[in-house]
Amino acid sequence: MKTGLAMLLVIGCAAEGCAREAPPDDCQARTPTIAHGVFGCTTSTSDIGEVETKVFPDFEVQIFREMPPATPEDGLDPDYSARSDASGFYEIELPKGMYWICTTFRRCAELVIPETGPVRKDYDFGVGPGW
Repeated sequence: MKTGLAMLLVIGCAAEGCAREAPPDDCQARTPTIAHGVFGCTTSTSDIGEVETKVFPDFEVQIFREMPPATPEDGLDPDYSARSDASGFYEIELPKGMYWICTTFRRCAELVIPETGPVRKDYDFGVGPGW
């Protein structure tokens, strides 16, 4: 059983990167450099033992103009994408409109970009809803 769990963790880390020890507060304090679009922090929360949240660098955030299918194996390319940096911060310049913000494994949420300013959308890779 431990071997299977270790393999699952390695596969998950290879697909999205692994959570790191950097404090999430550093990411939360960041100011976006974009005028319009979406920005936020990617974190990973462990609920095994003491609850702990770490930044999640190199996590790909995908944007679709229309709601994508729930299966990432469909070969559909996102309209926009970005990867979080070492502090878990990402930002994507987008024009005003309605989008879907997703992970590479298609956990998605509706995203509305208004006429003024960027929108903050944080993602926590854990047992909760994510966005």
